[in-house]
Amino acid sequence: PSTVCSLSSCSFYSDPACPENSHYEFCGSACPATCENPGAPSKCKASCVETCVCNEGFLLSGTKCVPKTQCGCMYKGRYVEAGATFLSDDHCTEKCKCNPANNKVVCTSPGCQNGYECKRVDDLVGCHPKAYANCSVSGDPHYSTFDGYTYNFQGTCVYQMAGVCSTDPSLEHFDVLVQNDARGKRVGSRTKLVEVNVYDTSIVISKNHKGAVLIKGEITYLPVNLNHGKIRIYQSGDFAEISTDFGLKVSYDWNSIVFVTVPSRYAGAMCGMCGNYNNDRKDDLQMKNGKRASSPGELGKSWRVAEIPGCVDDCKDKNHCPNCDITEKEKFETNKYCGEIRNPNGPFRRCHDKIDPQPKFESCVYDACLNNGKKGSWCNIFHAYTIECQRAGIKVDRWRRKDFCPASKMEHPKNSHYEPCGSVCHVTCGIGAPPSDCDKPCEEGWLCNDGYLLSGKDSHPFLCGGRE
Repeated sequence: PSTVCSLSSCSFYSDPACPENSHYEFCGSACPATCENPGAPSKCKASCVETCVCNEGFLLSGTKCVPKTQCGCMYKGRYVEAGATFLSDDHCTEKCKCNPANNKVVCTSPGCQNGYECKRVDDLVGCHPKAYANCSVSGDPHYSTFDGYTYNFQGTCVYQMAGVCSTDPSLEHFDVLVQNDARGKRVGSRTKLVEVNVYDTSIVISKNHKGAVLIKGEITYLPVNLNHGKIRIYQSGDFAEISTDFGLKVSYDWNSIVFVTVPSRYAGAMCGMCGNYNNDRKDDLQMKNGKRASSPGELGKSWRVAEIPGCVDDCKDKNHCPNCDITEKEKFETNKYCGEIRNPNGPFRRCHDKIDPQPKFESCVYDACLNNGKKGSWCNIFHAYTIECQRAGIKVDRWRRKDFCPASKMEHPKNSHYEPCGSVCHVTCGIGAPPSDCDKPCEEGWLCNDGYLLSGKDSHPFLCGGRE
């Protein structure tokens, strides 16, 4: 479906699909029966409203309708969902959990594990990793591992981008899978799908469903919280972002750029195409059997987890992988093309000391060669470097021009405008104001014009409906 902004309102056009164990009522109680207050409807003085009501025998627990026997706990006058964990105070003295077996809260100390610190971020107190490592995929896939090793990979099967291979019971296990698109007759490939498996939940971000994710196979529009808030999925700028309570973050722009961020507690515990995160980039082509791969294609074959009919682990023609002759290479290295990304006086100059531009420069030249210098073939690399710099809090000067990666060529909705450094915190029909922890650095992208809202409904997962 296309991405558009329209003046349509946020009201329902037909009976909405209600959550599990609930049903739609045109005139339901404005005071729903909750686990905390089951008798609320009988005492409600407010007028009825169009709403979803829990079925008989079920009560509202947070945002879900659960059987009465599965209600949560009361802790110091507030309701806590069954199985939910929380910190006892602003000093993270204890970590507490609502035990669904007896509806009692059990607390243990210390509140934060080793490698985490108690601090306030975006006005919320929590246990936050002391340090992180990032792995990224961009363009015609260029991998940059947790330890900073870079390589090009053209495989089109399904691969383990990153996962936990350690048996340490204190580490929450997860894996991140990617599938690349063969791009028809064109050389190279692009990431078309990202799957994150964590807390026994499968989350898929697909290029075919912008503005949404698939959770256990069902299309779900953003934002959404899962597993009592242990998993949060939301749109951050042009990216779908999956964030967990232990510090994992996975971002995908529904196009070609993927970021995986893990906390320092996972150092030496990782495996997959992103390497093992042991601060030694020399061993980052490690295969599943522990041996070093002789090529990215061999590495991909080792970490392949599923085959797609016709998929390959290397270039389509293994004997003739695309390459540049020296004349073409020198042309694409100039500031008129890829050289601008490492130009000491260019728009990215402030970022060079924090994030080395050389890997992105080499990826840019590779993509330009791969596409025979086709105009715009290097734009995704510039965009990826821009996002990395901006997420690090570094200002990037305007680099898009009418004759160089014009913003108008970016996928964007109608009734929106481009911002070189715009807010990633979207106001939506679904949640209204952005979440309280949305105080993030700006990113380049397209924002709805004033008077429009971002909405995911019907066949328009990226619709902007007008305020009323």
